[in-house]
Amino acid sequence: MTVIKKISFSMKANYFIGDESSDESCSKDSDTDSDVEMEEVENIQKAELQERVDSDDDNYISKSTCKVQRKKTSDKNDVGDDTDSCSDTDSDEEIKQNVRKISSNKNNRSNQKAMDTDVGFNWGATPVKHNKESDEDSESGSDIDSLDDEEEPGKISHSSRKKAAARRLEEQQISKREKAMADGTADENPETPADFERLLSSDPNNSEKWIRYMAYYLSLADIDGCRRVAKQAFDRIDFHQEGEKLNVWTALLTTELKYGVDFDETITEACKQNNSKQVYLRACELLEKEISCSENKKYAVERADKLYMKMCKKFRGKKSTWVAYLSYLLKQNRHQEAHSLLKKALLSLPSYKHTETMSKLAQLEFEFGSIERGRTIFDGILAKYPKRLDVLFVFVDKEIKTGEIAAARSQLQKSAEFRKKKLSDKQMKKLFRKWMKLEEEHGSEEQQEAVKDAARAYVERRS
Repeated sequence: MTVIKKISFSMKANYFIGDESSDESCSKDSDTDSDVEMEEVENIQKAELQERVDSDDDNYISKSTCKVQRKKTSDKNDVGDDTDSCSDTDSDEEIKQNVRKISSNKNNRSNQKAMDTDVGFNWGATPVKHNKESDEDSESGSDIDSLDDEEEPGKISHSSRKKAAARRLEEQQISKREKAMADGTADENPETPADFERLLSSDPNNSEKWIRYMAYYLSLADIDGCRRVAKQAFDRIDFHQEGEKLNVWTALLTTELKYGVDFDETITEACKQNNSKQVYLRACELLEKEISCSENKKYAVERADKLYMKMCKKFRGKKSTWVAYLSYLLKQNRHQEAHSLLKKALLSLPSYKHTETMSKLAQLEFEFGSIERGRTIFDGILAKYPKRLDVLFVFVDKEIKTGEIAAARSQLQKSAEFRKKKLSDKQMKKLFRKWMKLEEEHGSEEQQEAVKDAARAYVERRS
């Protein structure tokens, strides 16, 4: 920062008042000398004024101008006064000293570092007088403006780029949605609540669409939104569509089981609006699936056992509840518990449901347990009920499914030979047809001819 040194001097008249005894010649010489000195002083004052303009010191300019004017006035007064040569000499020496000081000050200022003149000032214009406070305000204002000019363009540019990118992305999404709506793919892959609402407005009884809408909110981790959609589904699905409503209740039960805390309360509410047995069956199935993905499997098993027992106790006369419990135990490799449960089921169920219940257990043994135990159960049923071709055909199908083609053929051949007296002609026709189908799919031409020969022999005997 350049330090400006100020030098002030006065041109008052009393500084140039000399001895009254000076002669007339000295007075004339003084008048001539004073004119020369006056020009020199004016030149110095102008140089100093220019320097003060450069340093932006307007107060000093006004003061120096006033001094020059007073010096001119005092010189005019001194011309008419009687002064001696001694006073003129003293004033002359004083002016020369001031000139030397000003010159030395100018030399010192020229040796200093040049100031930056780019401060927003028009150097060619005439300087305007203003106070120091306004100068400081203007300087501080210009500094702030310069900072804004340096920082603001970057901010505006960055913000503009972000806004432009967001605008382009929004336009692309809108264009994509419009294209999807135009070609019909928006209905296949809805992505916004508006898409789902438009899709459901045309088919409010479709439980699959409601479940997809619930899954949309689950993807956003919005459990309340999922519950809200389920409630809308219950209100808008027609009351005749019991299966569709039950599907939505199942989806809500799944949500509460995984993410909520109202699983038991949801079961109670679902039972009020749907078939209670179906609700319990769906809930037990969900708890059974939860065992495989639960970290605390022991707790999950206890929870499932408790709900299965509650269901069988609540619906003790329903075959499907006991069969579901038997299937659950066999899938868990709890065979002993399953056979113990079968005894309880036969005691609770009416007699006409015993055969079907035991047949279901035999099928489950083929799938999840022991094939030999399944065969034993089927043989016992057929021995007691030889006319139950439905049980026989299920037994044969299970043998075929497990790859035991010979065992399945043996069962059909044995039935055709030893049960022909107990079966009607219509039942025998069904039996030969089943046997022929087996040989066509898994046998040879000779075996097919053997089935035809057995059928001819039976017809000849009956005729």
